[in-house]
Amino acid sequence: MLEAPGIEFTMSGALDADIRVNLPGDFNMYNAAAAVAIAHDMGISTDIINKGLTHLRIRGRFDIVFNNGHFAVCVDFAHNGYSTRNHLEALREYHPKRIVCVFGADGNRSKYRRYEMGEASALLADLSIVTAGHNRYETFDQIFADIKIGIDKAQKEKAEPVSYLVIPNRKEAIRYAIEHAQEGDMITILGLGHESYQEENGVKTPHSDIQFAAQCCKEYYPQG
Repeated sequence: MLEAPGIEFTMSGALDADIRVNLPGDFNMYNAAAAVAIAHDMGISTDIINKGLTHLRIRGRFDIVFNNGHFAVCVDFAHNGYSTRNHLEALREYHPKRIVCVFGADGNRSKYRRYEMGEASALLADLSIVTAGHNRYETFDQIFADIKIGIDKAQKEKAEPVSYLVIPNRKEAIRYAIEHAQEGDMITILGLGHESYQEENGVKTPHSDIQFAAQCCKEYYPQG
């Protein structure tokens, strides 16, 4: 249940090798292939390259912070429509019963990111929980109004109703998703990734999605 699938692929040309990386998704395969080519050009052996990729973990990038076999929690830096779509499609490779997507879009940045994130999550997640990212000098209501445009667009493309909640406080949104986790859920928390703060009105408040999600999992599921 919810085992990490990873990717295996074959490179040919200047380097002929079978490569495995423990992250799902075609975009990770392309990134890995580029890294392999550079490492090979630097004289690093294929065995060492494969060993590194097999144990690869990038903090805040497809970062599985909890997986007890019943449900899993992932943190990722996806902060626009393209990366959100790629991320959610890759999560399907875990064969979850549900994808629960907690995400927020940033203030004082392109509104198209908000439309597109809202649309991608509404189309590809089973439940979207919209929350705050870096509001900066905008209000959450202003940002959500743009996200809602994307959600409404997705609703026109889907036969079934789009399921979403709005929980502006990011910690409360993460806690809600974990507290209400169901068997087979893949909960993913998008937008901040490895970052250690949230910004609002010029003030950066300490916050880590990775640490807070892990704390909630330990609190609600102490036995793992």
